[in-house]
Amino acid sequence: RCPLRGRVATGQAREMASTAANTAGMPSKKRKPPGSAGNQSDSVRVLQRESLRQLLSQIVPDERVDPLVEDFLLDVADDFVDSVITFACKLASHRKSDTLEVKDIVVHLERAWDMVLPGFEQDELKEFKPRKEQTAHKKRMVDVRRALANAAAVEAASLSAAKNAEEEEEEKEGEDP
Repeated sequence: RCPLRGRVATGQAREMASTAANTAGMPSKKRKPPGSAGNQSDSVRVLQRESLRQLLSQIVPDERVDPLVEDFLLDVADDFVDSVITFACKLASHRKSDTLEVKDIVVHLERAWDMVLPGFEQDELKEFKPRKEQTAHKKRMVDVRRALANAAAVEAASLSAAKNAEEEEEEKEGEDP
């Protein structure tokens, strides 16, 4: 279920995605969820098998794909849409909205998947620039680490020098008798 106070369920989101796919020329198809071979409850498939075959023939025209691989790719497409819709619902909920808007999906695709959809670029989304205080703090922390490393090196050098001096004294004492 979508976290929008129960108003949009995943099945409804799938139907919306399927409707969007249909407008893009990809007809939808009912499918049975895994493990429910005899179950009557079907969910909507985002991508039809024939559309997947056409897409694969465009990419690799001379290759034949195993039906199990087709099923896997169809499941991956379904899972991708489910995850995007679910996270977009969480973003809408975070905005304190009861409506899933295009900008929720666009934000998730741009931030999580680094996908920019032509025609859906948003001016609201600005590149994250760290504040000046953050960069100044990082610079101070680098300076502190460098000073600690130098102090540790000086201390190690003085300990090494003291140890060498003790060894030389021991050698001189051993030669004196």
